[in-house]
Amino acid sequence: EGLPDSFVYIDLESVEQGKLVAQKVINREGAPSRAQRLLRKRDVIYQTVRPYQRNNLFFDVEDERDYVASTGYAQLRAHASPAFLFQLLHTNDFVNRVLAKCTGSNYPAINSSDLAAIEIAVPSPAEQQKIADCLSSLDGLIAAEGRMLEALKAHKKGLMQQLFPQPGQTQPRLRFPEFRDRGEWVEKVLSDACLMQAGKFVAASDISEQYEDGLYPCYGGNGLRGFTKSRTHDGMYPLIGRQGALCGNVRLARGEFHATEHAVVA
Repeated sequence: EGLPDSFVYIDLESVEQGKLVAQKVINREGAPSRAQRLLRKRDVIYQTVRPYQRNNLFFDVEDERDYVASTGYAQLRAHASPAFLFQLLHTNDFVNRVLAKCTGSNYPAINSSDLAAIEIAVPSPAEQQKIADCLSSLDGLIAAEGRMLEALKAHKKGLMQQLFPQPGQTQPRLRFPEFRDRGEWVEKVLSDACLMQAGKFVAASDISEQYEDGLYPCYGGNGLRGFTKSRTHDGMYPLIGRQGALCGNVRLARGEFHATEHAVVA
């Protein structure tokens, strides 16, 4: 099928965890050469580059625009239940079979013919639909919980703006009734408010990407680096990134963990 004059282009950055997170409208004249998969409603597109990310899409968009996917996706059109097919593509067994046929190390990828040759087990169309309905209903609940979580995060962010003084001010805009007559907040440097120490070095060769019994989470300046046999802390501590892309970023670590020298433990 030829490409329409204008369309929404879905590239490998447009889909995250089954959701279409970006919609880029482009013209046919300016379209990249990889824009070739003209989609039909209820198509499934499968990310053939780094498939372990599971960034696939069940295309069920409710609008009249044309959508075209990159050739970085395989375009799948189910003979029975597309929703069942979409769920099957995310099982560990299927993903592991795909990875076994991938080529490349930094960007493992599988071509369409090798993907098509992977064996799968499928029940009758009626049972496919029953399984799809069950799992899709759970996806709906997860999505609703996600929206509620985002709303709570936004609510907390707004409260923080009111419960802490703004720059140049010494009192917050909102105080609990029992503290409204307590006067101004006292300015201190951070080291007067808490004990601070840098984490300890751990060699990259001693950090595993996968968790195993006997290993502890290992945090660096950019967050979780992996898991290691040593530990530096046990409890609940704020970690402040002191190096890397997330320098200054704060996270709360709980339990037993190892903090590297790129993080400050407060």
